[in-house]
Amino acid sequence: MGFSGLPFEILLKIADNLKKNELLACSLTCKGWRHPFLIVLWKDIHVFNPKGMKAFINSIKASKNVSSSHSLLAHTLRILLDSRAIRNFDMDISEIFKYMQNLKWLDLGDVDYKSIYTEITKSEKVWTSLERLTMRCPIASEIQPAKNVLEFIYACNMLQRLQVFYQAQSYNTEFSVDDFDNMHQNLQNLSSFDLNIYLSPDFSTTMNKIRSTKPAFGMTSLYISSREYRKYVDESTYVCQNNWNPLWLCYFGYKYPNLRSITLDVADAGDIPITSDQKQAAISLFRSNPNAFRHLEEFKLATDTYFESSDFVLWDLLCALRLPLKHLKLNATRFGKVDPSYPMDVNRILQYVSETIETLSLRGFIYNRNYQNTTLELSYYCPLLTKLCIRGKNVSLNLDNILEKCVALKKLKFAGERLFVNTITTNEEPKQQHGLQKLMLYDCTIKAEVFHYISSRCRRLKRMTLRNLHIEGSICEETGRLLLDMPYTFLEALYIGKIKYGDEYRQSDLGSFGMTLLSQISKPLLSNGNNKNQEKEIDSKYPIVTSHDIKWLYTYVYAWVNDVPVTDTMEPSHKDVDIVLDYFKNFQINKANSPLNDHNLYYEEEPESCWKYELYKGYGEFRFGKVKGFTFILEVTEDEL
Repeated sequence: MGFSGLPFEILLKIADNLKKNELLACSLTCKGWRHPFLIVLWKDIHVFNPKGMKAFINSIKASKNVSSSHSLLAHTLRILLDSRAIRNFDMDISEIFKYMQNLKWLDLGDVDYKSIYTEITKSEKVWTSLERLTMRCPIASEIQPAKNVLEFIYACNMLQRLQVFYQAQSYNTEFSVDDFDNMHQNLQNLSSFDLNIYLSPDFSTTMNKIRSTKPAFGMTSLYISSREYRKYVDESTYVCQNNWNPLWLCYFGYKYPNLRSITLDVADAGDIPITSDQKQAAISLFRSNPNAFRHLEEFKLATDTYFESSDFVLWDLLCALRLPLKHLKLNATRFGKVDPSYPMDVNRILQYVSETIETLSLRGFIYNRNYQNTTLELSYYCPLLTKLCIRGKNVSLNLDNILEKCVALKKLKFAGERLFVNTITTNEEPKQQHGLQKLMLYDCTIKAEVFHYISSRCRRLKRMTLRNLHIEGSICEETGRLLLDMPYTFLEALYIGKIKYGDEYRQSDLGSFGMTLLSQISKPLLSNGNNKNQEKEIDSKYPIVTSHDIKWLYTYVYAWVNDVPVTDTMEPSHKDVDIVLDYFKNFQINKANSPLNDHNLYYEEEPESCWKYELYKGYGEFRFGKVKGFTFILEVTEDEL
């Protein structure tokens, strides 16, 4: 049988695995292939520019009288035009919705829903076919009632998933308890929503409605980001009081008894702490609701101002219910800084969830009320914990303790004061291997020998991120090298940047140096470490790796902010690398001849060129078993943990 004779079902499966241009080419191959490949080609339509939008509209209009109209094949339409392109668009987008009666997912991007939901199109069948809607609300000068947006949403009465976004950082559509009740009366199939709105803080007239609300049993996932609209006084001053009322959580407990996941982002909240009356009202409501969050597995809360006002939500409400949480993420970061209002007690959390927790992320906290450095050690065994993130102030992490208590841990992210291991085990072979696969270290201090410990114990490590670290250790006086030996580490990816070295952390940065060599062993050790001869060779004291796999990086101070050095990282040119290599081949002689005290030469150079005056301080070498890919990073993009 030739390709042209393949059954229709087989052709559809082939089409599902092809790219757009390949689908188009196949649809033009022969008459038998035209229909199956066009079905898949038209199934998902993504429009990225005005030219594509015009072509799409013209194609829809040209086939409107054909019995097998292309518009009937479309299940997904995503309009990804920016707002400027839409303003300059000279065609009526609403025309296409007259013919797309089988559309399942509509993503309007920056298109104003008012421009497509007009008097002419309100009766179109497309709205009743939609199962998923993604839209943005237009920016208004004042807070708007939800009914303006809900009128359009109610027309899509078969919706299962709803996403409402805003372009600005503050939202101007205010939702009340009545709005949520009405929404579910009109959208019986809704199972999840993602809303950027403003949750009304006023519960004075709705307390009784919370207990009497009709449950929406189909809802399993809730994401709400709540901001109050910012009222600008002038170009640089605005008024924003985002009064987050925790009674909303009580309402959701009554309204959505089958929730599996809750995400609440109520950052920019006012500094007014919750009153004792509000606390008691919320606790009373929770205790009177035996079905509150009984199926909840994931809870995320971001509230970046005065966390104490929302902290009782965790202790007095959720933990008191002893929910079998699997994923817990709390974020108190405000403008990149730690919230100093209330210390976080990690073990108090684990007291309730240690046996079920799989993901734990705590960002932006202090861990001691007296602002003293606190060593975080877990008191509870967490057999299922696979992802752990600790980011905060004045907190140090005992890596031994973490690996012992979290035997299933796959990903660890830490930013704080210091990462350390017990001194007695630093130079010993670990008794038990650990399955850690991803390690992310930021903004902390680490002793050089800890990296060898990590390599020895965590031999399944595949991805590693090192950013803005101060590594403590002394250079070899003969070679100028501070070796960070990780011979058992075989990385798929290394992300590194802003690394400084020195005997100890110094705020002035005068004693530190920032030259880094990344290398890999020509004949890497076996992961089981049985090659004793090679181990002896690798551990010899002064070898310098000069293979083609090496890469040099230089971290330098380019500014000072509030007496704190601000660093950057650059990659020296090939010519500069040759100079560096020649210098360290005869380190002792070159160091003796270096103008150590001639600071005038140093300050005459641009900061990124000052490496030549710091070579006498030495360099740090990360030596891995093997690394497939290097990427040096300047800023952190927060990935989901």
